Amino acid sequence: MNVQKIGNSLLGLFIMCFTTLFVSCSKDEAYDFPGDSGKVYVRMQTSYTVNSVANVAEFTVRKTLNGAFGNGTISFPVRSTMPVDGEIRALFDVDNSLIETYNAIHQTDYQKMNSDILVFNKKDLVIGSGSMQSEEEIVVSFDEEKTETLEVGKYLVPIKLVNVEGGMEISSNWNVIYLILEVVDDPYGFPAADKTKWTVIDCSSEETEAENAPASNVLDGDISTIWHTEYDKNQPNPPHTITIDMGEVGNMVGFCYTTRSSGSGCPLGLKVEVSANNVNWEEVATYGDDELPTGGSAECKKFFEEQKAARYFRLTITKAGQKYWGSIYESHYACLAEVGAFLLNK
Repeated sequence: MNVQKIGNSLLGLFIMCFTTLFVSCSKDEAYDFPGDSGKVYVRMQTSYTVNSVANVAEFTVRKTLNGAFGNGTISFPVRSTMPVDGEIRALFDVDNSLIETYNAIHQTDYQKMNSDILVFNKKDLVIGSGSMQSEEEIVVSFDEEKTETLEVGKYLVPIKLVNVEGGMEISSNWNVIYLILEVVDDPYGFPAADKTKWTVIDCSSEETEAENAPASNVLDGDISTIWHTEYDKNQPNPPHTITIDMGEVGNMVGFCYTTRSSGSGCPLGLKVEVSANNVNWEEVATYGDDELPTGGSAECKKFFEEQKAARYFRLTITKAGQKYWGSIYESHYACLAEVGAFLLNK
């Protein structure tokens, strides 16, 4: 009996010690991170590493004929490695003095960007008593109009945790978020035109008996719906045509389309025409199968050699089918999920 009691006592003591050790380790893991403890720090929820540096977000702005596109946004709270006693207020600001050091360490050549191109919703955050993270977040974005003034190149913006009020110190290794902005010259990198007021005014055929696949589906913004040329009662062969009215004359510089999800009925030969009045038509371009994408939900974007004043444009599919392992299999029918156009604003 005495041996059993001693054994039970030892077992209980072991369990108590193990539990205490486990809780202590769990607490350390929850309240700390490698390199620094008992501090206020900043770490993006979806941070990733660029040039072996965490807390880095990369964005690309494309300078196009229609202006600059590609504005990005990040958001982040401020955190502490343990529940705060009282209230902690943290202040953030841009610190361009860090750029030179960053470039030297990582052998990069990022440029300084004027801080007024950045838009902050706020620059200070509060961690409430007993909490480990601020309820609010700082949201940083780029002023779209001002990004147009940037020259092509790569820019670095260090956003630093510069001050903490409330009795805690700033982390020495998690106190900066780096924004990398690459500005590239991409004249045609702008979105396709809005087509909510467009209409399909003519097509060579459409299947509305065996399935609901009218030509108007190419303008509904839904790639799961398609225009399918007729195949139930009649099976017309190419060419297949579709004519679209954009509602007003614009400076058209290109067009786009998306194939159906199954990849069948893709254009393998295409002619593009434009018109300002639906009477006089001009052929702008022709494409063969080696210039057109195939496969399910494939996107095609093509640009003209020069802009055209157009209200109407017509696609003529001269050959349709699919490609398998480099071989072409033609079909009598053609399908498209969406059709669009690229227009200049000026």
